[in-house]
Amino acid sequence: MLSKDCVTKMRRIEIILLTLIILLGVGLRSPEVLSKNFLFGFDQGRDYLAVREIVVGRNPTLIGPEVGAGFAGLGGIFHGPYYYYSLVLPFLLFDGHPYGGLVTMFLFGVASLFLCFYIAQKMFGTKAALVATFLLAISGPITSQSRFMWNSHPTTFFILLAFWFTFKIPENPKKYFFLATFFSGLIYGFELAISVPLIFSQFLYVLLILRIKDIKVYLMGLFGVILAHLPFFAFELRHNFMAIRGVLNSLSSAGNRSLMHLAHLFYRHLQAFWINFQTTFLLNKYLLYLLFLLLVKTMVDCFKKEKRSKENYFIRFLVVLPAVSFIVFLFLDNVVWGHFLVHLCIAYIFIFAFHFRKAKFSSLQVLLVVFLIMMVPGVFKEIGRARNDYYDYGGVAKIRGKLEAIDYIYSDAKEEEFNVLVFTPPVYDYAYRYLLGWYGKQKYNYVPGDKKEGLFYLWIEPESTGLWHKGWLETVVKTGKILKEETLPNGFIIQKRYEENQ
Repeated sequence: MLSKDCVTKMRRIEIILLTLIILLGVGLRSPEVLSKNFLFGFDQGRDYLAVREIVVGRNPTLIGPEVGAGFAGLGGIFHGPYYYYSLVLPFLLFDGHPYGGLVTMFLFGVASLFLCFYIAQKMFGTKAALVATFLLAISGPITSQSRFMWNSHPTTFFILLAFWFTFKIPENPKKYFFLATFFSGLIYGFELAISVPLIFSQFLYVLLILRIKDIKVYLMGLFGVILAHLPFFAFELRHNFMAIRGVLNSLSSAGNRSLMHLAHLFYRHLQAFWINFQTTFLLNKYLLYLLFLLLVKTMVDCFKKEKRSKENYFIRFLVVLPAVSFIVFLFLDNVVWGHFLVHLCIAYIFIFAFHFRKAKFSSLQVLLVVFLIMMVPGVFKEIGRARNDYYDYGGVAKIRGKLEAIDYIYSDAKEEEFNVLVFTPPVYDYAYRYLLGWYGKQKYNYVPGDKKEGLFYLWIEPESTGLWHKGWLETVVKTGKILKEETLPNGFIIQKRYEENQ
């Protein structure tokens, strides 16, 4: 990832620091990759079923998962399909094992560390690049992206590319505005909530900050957006503009909200944005307030300066980005989740690192170094947490417990044909169906059905109250003679039943 020219310009101490930072970042991202015991739940099962349909069923798709899994208040709107296609090669290489998807998330995370250093060095110099890479290496929302599979997790890599080409727009507006909007557009295939504010911010940046008047530049930017969204437009044409109608319905309902509701929504969104800033840096809340005020002051000073440079223009773009994102999300009458705001984590990191671009330490740099030193205890806490996660069994949440439950059921059935019905609090049993279809077929050469007949097992993922699954047994199952019930060490409840065939 790092060019030969990039390395030769670095001093030995800088190479040592970069190596230590990369090792730290890799270490915080690697517990599940090393233990091979990782989260495999509702979302992961749904996504692997979709990938299996692409690979095994040879049924390509134009859409990805529904935005917010259908709970974001945006009916009929989907992420793009790029996340699914990013899992196709791992699916083939690992013969359907979900571990391949985890390795992919890990590789995206590690590649992002190298890319961050490369582009930050090109933008602001080696000192700033080391700071930016260190902050990216330890930032909680970023490190978690390598720890389990999720459609939004590869976004950091593409956000960095979008930032890099946005930075270079003044050099060649037509070329780099196209590339900037194209890579921002590609992010819709992983997380639509990041892609939309990024694209809006880039157009406002070119219009209001760079003040470019050439219409061809805007057309090239629009072409980048369209090219990245080709699957979206193809899907819309085939399905009577489903997403566009969904957006229009959401905008229509947004216009009917009361002032009290808007005020509550504004406050909730402010909380979400503040939490996003908090989780970006490993500092206590009092230091975070001080850091926030310091960065706000320096950003106001940045806008006051008349100096025209790519660095100054780019920082203005990064300052505009949170404001644009906040306005965009005001149209979302729902919770702003942390993974919607990953681009802001990276923006704050680059704003922080920007102040280290000068060769000699200024008073501001000394103060920021103090903030970096104050993050060290947090770094050790993160290292300890990663170590604990490596040894974490995971119970019903991680894949090891689920595979052990499958082994128990097959062993108990003793080669007799059987069915499996699953109770899980999310209701949809995607993860269990995928694992039964993949692991059951691969290891036991038999995939059970899901009917209440003959020998069948109830595979129960208990929730805290115990009331839901008891209600499920009384209202949904209601049949079959109970042969036995056992609670496994991982927490799953397995009930064996038999129903005479009619």
